[in-house]
Amino acid sequence: MLTNLIFNRTAADVANKTAKGLYRYTDMNRVQNAVASIRQRYIDAGYTVTGYTLSTWAENAIPRYSQAERYLNAVKALDGLVTLAERPELPTSMNALNYVGANNIEKFLYNMDEARDNLETAWWHANEIISGEVDV
Repeated sequence: MLTNLIFNRTAADVANKTAKGLYRYTDMNRVQNAVASIRQRYIDAGYTVTGYTLSTWAENAIPRYSQAERYLNAVKALDGLVTLAERPELPTSMNALNYVGANNIEKFLYNMDEARDNLETAWWHANEIISGEVDV
């Protein structure tokens, strides 16, 4: 389970320019690494996941519009693989990303990772461990 995702940013964090209030290369790398991890976990479970390009973001680098959109599209490539009990609204674009959008990106990833964990226990809850199992 991914535990380093941040989805509790506040307006005060932004106003006070705290570490959570600034969206930096470290945040973008954390999200890209989470996407890579979650993507692989779903692939390992037999899902097809497309639309992903890994980038490494350098300190002081300012992403071009196309790079920022590719970043967001990598997150969106996971959308729809499973139905989430709680699905935060993902930003439509990286233009004017605010703390709510940043929170929603990372909360979405957290929920996708949690859903993948739940897939492994779903068989037990469905009372179907062995295909075709019959109670006698």
